[in-house]
Amino acid sequence: MASYLALRVGPYASASSWWTAARQRGDIPAPIAALLNGRERVEVTSDEAAQALAWAGGVTGWNAADPKPVWLYQPSGALPGG
Repeated sequence: MASYLALRVGPYASASSWWTAARQRGDIPAPIAALLNGRERVEVTSDEAAQALAWAGGVTGWNAADPKPVWLYQPSGALPGG
């Protein structure tokens, strides 16, 4: 079992509309807020990760983004965000 999870910015994601929409929301989860403020990765609990990815999936532009703008990493490998 992984000792930590990390929510990361998708470096190859073409998702400017998602980032713009995310910045305009008033209900930004703390891990996503850290990414919006310039962090490349944020260590999170599994509950925080699930909440952040569920929130991210509800933001305009998520479905069209491929790859996704944020994704979850654990030491055993990457988990697609959403």
